[in-house]
Amino acid sequence: VWESNLEAELDLHAMVRRSFRYVAIDTEFGRFIRSTPFCASEEERYADVKYNVDRMKLIQLGITLFDENGSTPWQGCCWQFNFSDFDPSVHPSSPTSLELLRRSGHDLEGNRRNGIDGDKWSNVLRNKLFDRRYGSVYVTFHGLYDVAYVMKLITGGAPLPATLREFIAAARRVFGTLYDIKHIAKHCDGLSGREFGLMRLAQELRVEQNVNPHQAAYDSLSISRVFNEMKRRYNIEGNERFVSVLYGLEKSCTGRKKSTMAYHPYYVGQYGFQAYIPSSSRFLPWPPLVPSSAPLLWSPPVPSSSRYSSTDARVATSCRPPLGVLVDHRRSFRYVALDTEFPGFIRSTPFCASEEERYADVKYNVDRMKLIQLGITLFDENGRTPLQGCCWQFNFSDFDPSVHPSSPTSLELLRRSGHDLEGNRRNGIDGDKWSNVLRNKLFDRRYGSVYVTFHGLYDVAYVMKLITGGAPLPATLREFIAAARRVFGTLYDIKHIAKHCDGLSGREFGLMRLAQELRVEQNVNPHQAAYDSLSISRVFNEMKRRYNIEGNERFVSVLYGLEKSCTGRKKSPMAYHPYYVGHRGRRAIQPTPTLIRFLRERFFLYMALTSIIRRRVSESNLEAELDLLVMVRRSFRYVAIDTEFTGVVDSAPPDASEEALYRVVKKNVDNMKLIQLGITFFLMAVTVVTDNIAAQLGVLVDHRRSFRYVALDTEFPGFIRSTPFCASEEERYADVKYNVDRMKLIQLGITLFDENGSTPWQGCCWQFNFSDFDPSVHPSSPTSLELLRRSGHDLEGNRRNGIDGDKWSNVLRNKLFDRRYGSVYVTFHGLYDVAYVMKLITGGAPLPATLREFIAAARRVFGTLYDIKHIAKHCDGLSGREFGLMRLAQELRVEQNVNPHQAAYDSLSISRVFNELKRRYNIEGNERFVSVLYGLEKSCTGRKKSTMAYHPYYVGQYGFQAYSGVPAPPMFAFLPLVGPPSHQAHGVPSSPESQHQANKS
Repeated sequence: VWESNLEAELDLHAMVRRSFRYVAIDTEFGRFIRSTPFCASEEERYADVKYNVDRMKLIQLGITLFDENGSTPWQGCCWQFNFSDFDPSVHPSSPTSLELLRRSGHDLEGNRRNGIDGDKWSNVLRNKLFDRRYGSVYVTFHGLYDVAYVMKLITGGAPLPATLREFIAAARRVFGTLYDIKHIAKHCDGLSGREFGLMRLAQELRVEQNVNPHQAAYDSLSISRVFNEMKRRYNIEGNERFVSVLYGLEKSCTGRKKSTMAYHPYYVGQYGFQAYIPSSSRFLPWPPLVPSSAPLLWSPPVPSSSRYSSTDARVATSCRPPLGVLVDHRRSFRYVALDTEFPGFIRSTPFCASEEERYADVKYNVDRMKLIQLGITLFDENGRTPLQGCCWQFNFSDFDPSVHPSSPTSLELLRRSGHDLEGNRRNGIDGDKWSNVLRNKLFDRRYGSVYVTFHGLYDVAYVMKLITGGAPLPATLREFIAAARRVFGTLYDIKHIAKHCDGLSGREFGLMRLAQELRVEQNVNPHQAAYDSLSISRVFNEMKRRYNIEGNERFVSVLYGLEKSCTGRKKSPMAYHPYYVGHRGRRAIQPTPTLIRFLRERFFLYMALTSIIRRRVSESNLEAELDLLVMVRRSFRYVAIDTEFTGVVDSAPPDASEEALYRVVKKNVDNMKLIQLGITFFLMAVTVVTDNIAAQLGVLVDHRRSFRYVALDTEFPGFIRSTPFCASEEERYADVKYNVDRMKLIQLGITLFDENGSTPWQGCCWQFNFSDFDPSVHPSSPTSLELLRRSGHDLEGNRRNGIDGDKWSNVLRNKLFDRRYGSVYVTFHGLYDVAYVMKLITGGAPLPATLREFIAAARRVFGTLYDIKHIAKHCDGLSGREFGLMRLAQELRVEQNVNPHQAAYDSLSISRVFNELKRRYNIEGNERFVSVLYGLEKSCTGRKKSTMAYHPYYVGQYGFQAYSGVPAPPMFAFLPLVGPPSHQAHGVPSSPESQHQANKS
């Protein structure tokens, strides 16, 4: 890891932390300028450590992640962070040590040029590598100096604590649970009484040895293997003698285990730390971390095969890792089925009660009773869950059967259903303590979720109590319904819906009976909240399929038992209540990508493209691997296969006919056995169609923050009106509008890259195929269609499987062209690209009537945009010449696209060409190039500071509206503009059609 790839590697590292909670660390440094005698006391030893570390620089940090079985993310996986801080000619060091490091392969001069600036990146490294929220277990070998250098690194070079007592306390705050295997070896049979180095210990335990000693990453890999073998042989984990005890400081570490935390710059309060800043403002607070008392119990997100073959409820007795996984699925699975379990009723409601009386009883019960379980199932519009039978079950510790009111009959029923109420008291979630987190993670309205319940009045009430930290329910029914709408937005109660469905109306159903009536898979664990929520999701999906209930105003946000009040309050003003905070709602904790999406959308793509990772499949993990393999299939069209078998028993002569050859093959195959089957999925471009658009948009969105440059390209069916070369810009735009308004988009290609030109993974690009264009119906250029077909376009396949542009226009606008990301867009000859994108994200609206309005609207959509065909006109060695994209790439000697006229690959070429232009000519930020489209240079330059004219693309400061087909009254918004759009590889014709088609090739 160098400074150039640090962020990408840290993101990769963060993704796998949840499943690999053990972290082996090792450091390399310039050894010692003050040595410590063997007989020194621990205080003297620490004084020497502090003296050395404060004056010397870290050279390398090695990290290996592994799980409880010793498995790493992939075979031999380890990270080696090379730092630029150490200069052999300036900083103190041991000449003998430097000579040893150089012989071991260290390029100290290369580190100075390309390494990581430790002070600059200290905060990032601390948050990504040593965040206590992961609940990691750290492992070292003779780790005193490793710990000291890491503490210096993550505090920006702060001196170590003054006393040994403070050092041990601060180290515990940073690392939590830590094992030093050199200390552990002193207490193991067959190892005690002997002094080992790491290589000798590995040899003694007969584990695979490191062939690159004194390289931090490989040493950390050896540490992980040795620790795992010691754990297997000696059952060391959790033994109090070994936890957080450093070799050489055994007495002090043991004596300080329960001591009070002394003040030090590393420590501020219960939850966090401060980093060292060498200025008058010395300390910078760390972000809050998980309190050490918070339980952390989490099964890896990729379960064993047995979990795939049956319903899998994720039991959450702690919140953070399960919540992270759940949040990351929210973008792709917007439907949320809810169920709760609680201890019955202390006041029953008669059947004939009015709705106000019913709510009064609900409020009486909920205010006095405690929630036991919350079950959640995420699913999409097709009823699919993230994994087969996936659901979450949150167990709460708030209810104590011996103290809190309850119904004895209900408690007996819950116990018979498998509830461990005493276990919940010991290990469950403290609802009051976690209420804010649960509200922000599970009930944040920004996800646009649709909630589904069955007989959901009590479910809604208990959830509202939970997320407000135990606040009493609103005093009146009117306020309750208003507050519930603020919390849930769109909600369906399927017991209410069933009253209006043919074949179900007029009958009273429980959940199990309704599932049986609709013939959906039934829950075998009734009265367990997670499994009930799973049943609710299946029933709702079946009702949606049969009765087309979604969006029907009779069913939206109407609770069974409160039908009249819910219907009457649908448009009532929001009453004041603590659930409601302003018209924007509550602020959520920003979700981050986690292992499930990483495995499904990135990990295997990285595997297929780089051929680094090999998944070994045996009977024990077959089902799990097959499920993961199925996930990959949506994004990869090409499958390479190979088999290994036991040879042949008969062979065919070279001149054998095909029938004779087949007989020989059949004889061999029928009589012999298969040994191995190998499969590789490959495709640089991620093909996006209807089946995988939601998942791929989620992946793409997650990368937007780290890769703010977006290269665009489109493919469309040519032109029905060509533009002469000498046309004015108004005439050129009139032809663009004429063509775009009448024709359909075929493909949109997108490549994300950062300021260094790096993409999320090698050759990463997305290709969105649209179903809107029908060659037999819509206007097109026959020459262009022939060219597209020769380039590999399957137009008929697009019609079957492609994306409906009108249906997905809002989603695509919000996910791909949301200005909040601050993206910089790049095109090549981008006038048509910009025009088709604007048509796409407004649901097929016609382009603005005038060139002036088009440029203004384009600036509102794209913000900062570069057209590299326009830029090339102003670059030395390129100006005065006309280039197509391929010719320009060749001229700049960048890697060329081997699939021209495929939008994704063209966008990848655009990103590479732009990065090379930026490197050579320092073009970025130059006012001559920002938001100027090739072919409209004068108009773009003249309109840069013009007022935004009214157009359907624009409504207010932040957004746009889709075309409704009804012209709106004139309106002007006087807002500062940012800059125009970019251009296309198909772009605006600067010459007749034939020249334009030649432009790319």
